[in-house]
Amino acid sequence: MKEMLPTNLKYAGHLIGLILICACCSNPQDNHRDTQDVRTIILTSERNDNPALLNSLFAYKHHIALETNDSCLLRHLSKIQCYKGDIYLSDRFTRKIYAFSKEGKFKRAYDHYGNGPGEYLYLTDFCIRQDTLHILGRDRWLRYTLDDTFLDARPVEPGIGLYAFPDDRLALNRGLGAATGGDSHYSYSFYASGKKIFEDVPFNPHLTGRAFTKGEGSNSFYTYDDTVFALFPFNDTIYTVSKQDGTLSPCLAISTPANGKKEIRPDAGRQEINKALREGASPRMHAFHKWGEYVFFIYTNPQGNWQYVLARENGEVVFQGSPRLDDNCLPFHIVPYESDNPHRPVMSVLRPESIGFKVHAGKSKVLDELARTVNLEDNPILVFYEPKFLMSTDGQ
Repeated sequence: MKEMLPTNLKYAGHLIGLILICACCSNPQDNHRDTQDVRTIILTSERNDNPALLNSLFAYKHHIALETNDSCLLRHLSKIQCYKGDIYLSDRFTRKIYAFSKEGKFKRAYDHYGNGPGEYLYLTDFCIRQDTLHILGRDRWLRYTLDDTFLDARPVEPGIGLYAFPDDRLALNRGLGAATGGDSHYSYSFYASGKKIFEDVPFNPHLTGRAFTKGEGSNSFYTYDDTVFALFPFNDTIYTVSKQDGTLSPCLAISTPANGKKEIRPDAGRQEINKALREGASPRMHAFHKWGEYVFFIYTNPQGNWQYVLARENGEVVFQGSPRLDDNCLPFHIVPYESDNPHRPVMSVLRPESIGFKVHAGKSKVLDELARTVNLEDNPILVFYEPKFLMSTDGQ
């Protein structure tokens, strides 16, 4: 897998643990509250479940081969959102957003690279809310209709992700200062009517500009049912975002015996920080998904090894391991994505050259179909998996 995961580390006062009790905070700039009453899930570095177990938990549902032509050559998918039957994907190299139908047919490209009105020099993130396309151009928030009519643009701090609310409000994920080296050492800002109202999730200034990523797709924010979650890179905690005022509440965290109680203090020096990071002071989590009491994410340990983790809110780890192929001999490359589909199947993004058609020829009908219809130079294939464990939970 190619590198591509979050960039932030929350230090003092964050209990390391996987939490599913979301307590609202009274002070939006004081999120270092005591979290000793939250539930935790502990991941052991020794655990590596049989990959067959993951195949028993997620069932292949269908795949979508994205059309390939000169107008839509995708190189690196930095964000994916499914909205009203269409699939929107941003490419960090071409600086464009591409729209495809649910059958994978190319529909249009949103291309506004430039430094003029309604343009951006960086395509950092996007989201679609109420038929409006919101784009984060690193330090500007731009809005368009879905038929690509420019609406307006406003300056914001440089960031790595955005979530747009109604009534002209914006939640901004700044990562570790978006590598700006500025004076504001906070990972989260909230805007209303174009003005910053408050900021939160402070980080040590020596961490500014650090980054660690893995794979394609990212979710600085994630929605499930009526809840908005925020993820900050190199951070052990996931938060819920209040739809009323944008404040954050600790919701999820991750704990490993290896990192113990190591924390990055606000006044820690550069050498101390580097030593703490080498020793695993902060776990690294991305590709976050949620269904009811279940959470699913990718965890990268201090040694740089990644594992898929499926856990329940009661502390039970259902699966922790590093699968390679599914039952159809397709590689697992799970990515986060936004969707208005309430069932939210898991998405895997596959490059044709990674599939190994010749090596696994004749071992599955799905693989053989792809071998007949897809060229090695084609756009990625989106593979969807249904969470089978939900069916057993519901008694179906």
